[in-house]
Amino acid sequence: MDSEYNIEWDEWYNDDVDEVLFMNHEGVLDDINEAMELIHRCVDMEVYQMGE
Repeated sequence: MDSEYNIEWDEWYNDDVDEVLFMNHEGVLDDINEAMELIHRCVDMEVYQMGE
């Protein structure tokens, strides 16, 4: 993950624009998303023992 300050951000006039912009060049968020989906499936299937 990488980040940079958004030079166009203005706290007085534009609340919809983020102050900090994040970039996902290495696909870290994809890995986290996949892990969360696996956890969700395990909880749905009640396979709690596998997580110990």
